Amino acid sequence: MALTDVIALAPPWLFGEGVGVVKRFFSASKDVTAEARRALFHLTVLFIASGALLALFRYLWRRIAFDTSRYIEYDLRETFFNHLLKLSPSFYDDARIGDLISRASYDIEMIRMFLSIGLIIVVDVATIELTTLPLLFYLNAKLALIVLIPLPFMALLATKMIRRLARDSRRVQDFAAKLSARVQENYSGAAVVKAFGREDAVADGFEKLSRENVEVNVRFAKSRGMFMAAVMSAAIMSQLVFLLFGGREVISGALPLKDFVKFNFYLLWIVWPMAYLGWGINLYQRGLVSMERLKEILDTEPEITDGPEVDPSITSLKGDIEMRDLTFAYDGKPVLQGVNLRIKAGETVAIVGRTGSGKTTLVSLIPRLYNPPRNTVFIDGREIYAIPLHTLRKHIGFVTQEPLLFSLTIGENIAFGVDVAADGGRRVEQAARDAGIHAEIEAFPDRYATKLGERGVNISGGQKQRATIARALAADPPILILDDALSSVDTSTEEEILSNLRRIRKGRTCIIISHRVSTVKDADSIVVLEKGRVAEKGTHAELIARRGYYYELYRSQELRRELDDESA
Repeated sequence: MALTDVIALAPPWLFGEGVGVVKRFFSASKDVTAEARRALFHLTVLFIASGALLALFRYLWRRIAFDTSRYIEYDLRETFFNHLLKLSPSFYDDARIGDLISRASYDIEMIRMFLSIGLIIVVDVATIELTTLPLLFYLNAKLALIVLIPLPFMALLATKMIRRLARDSRRVQDFAAKLSARVQENYSGAAVVKAFGREDAVADGFEKLSRENVEVNVRFAKSRGMFMAAVMSAAIMSQLVFLLFGGREVISGALPLKDFVKFNFYLLWIVWPMAYLGWGINLYQRGLVSMERLKEILDTEPEITDGPEVDPSITSLKGDIEMRDLTFAYDGKPVLQGVNLRIKAGETVAIVGRTGSGKTTLVSLIPRLYNPPRNTVFIDGREIYAIPLHTLRKHIGFVTQEPLLFSLTIGENIAFGVDVAADGGRRVEQAARDAGIHAEIEAFPDRYATKLGERGVNISGGQKQRATIARALAADPPILILDDALSSVDTSTEEEILSNLRRIRKGRTCIIISHRVSTVKDADSIVVLEKGRVAEKGTHAELIARRGYYYELYRSQELRRELDDESA
């Protein structure tokens, strides 16, 4: 770019020299006219050559600058996305998905805009000023001092306006993130909005936010417009001063006409790019704000990482799980208190309890979705912190309460954690059979290639749950955790799945959370949680005999079943 700006000084100089030649051409003898023609021809050749060279260099720096900005955009987006994958679930408990999407798209685009157009403008203007100012003083130092008088005032005004632009730019980008978050939330919850008939209320809320966004953007546009107007006014003032004083110098003969032409070109070359500098400063401010917004996320350290105590030699797990005096709290509020539990490898343990008793929290600590206190959770006799995270989670199949499917085919969703090419998809099909969904998949028009909508919206809740169970089974993990994973299936389908689980859970550690006694009664051991503590533990028969919470749960469900049978 610096070379381009230096080469760009040649055409105005050559043009000025050409004006001098033409002047001589009209007031000279035939011999001088022939000489002038030759000089004009040489100047024309040089003008065309410098123009061609200038075009080539402009192409090269634009190609380099824009290509590089795209690669930086790619690196930034990859870095941002991969960092989000490393952050702990607790981060997402407070984060707004729409805001993260805005940072990953709008903010990264603003950074790219500055690194391409914005940076080009800033560097271009700086280079032009440094190379052109000496030429102005060379042509006429007194005239240069006079015409540049408005520029210091313009610089002072720009300094003040930049602060205002930075503040308004931050508000514009914050509102863009708010709008993105609101749209994402409302579209994701469209079914709830319609179910409660709140379309008008939601639309009014969005209209209010949109109006505020317009006001913020209009305020920013006013600030930017004032800055541009001030810059252009200063440029015009410089031109007027030049015409007044420069014209007098030409009339008096103190300034040759050719130097007047050169001076005019170079003055325009200095002053008018200052107007574009306003655009560059605007892009800089927006890029800076966007980079700060990205850094807020990139500087967030993941709470859950491999520590110095990790043992990389641990590459496999058997599934023996032990919890010793486990106490855990969310934001200072105790959720688990003094839990002592031993699950031998290959055992099936069920966990029941009232809503909020800590069941999900308990099983979430096993794959370290949250960090348990030190020396409280052990697998195969090793503290959980000694096991590499990749190894730990690779050996655990986790089916969460809320089934989540991706916008892929149903086959790709089931094969999410396995290499389908290795066995030709047989493992995926077997997992679907074991989860009781194979027959329904076969009934789809495209079978396993059926494309699912966002979050699996085009299949039923029961099908989503069974697809997520199949996904966990396809990975063939030694530890399988089902967190209320059968709540959306009917009793006959539940019995089919449980029958398959009895077969495939042999040699596999299974932890089943459920509110249905029918789901857990065949477990090797049943644990009852009450307010974060182990209130009861034993087999189905043992807990029935104790007549505690489990017995009450069993009797209420039996009574409901009998009433259903009578009504049928």
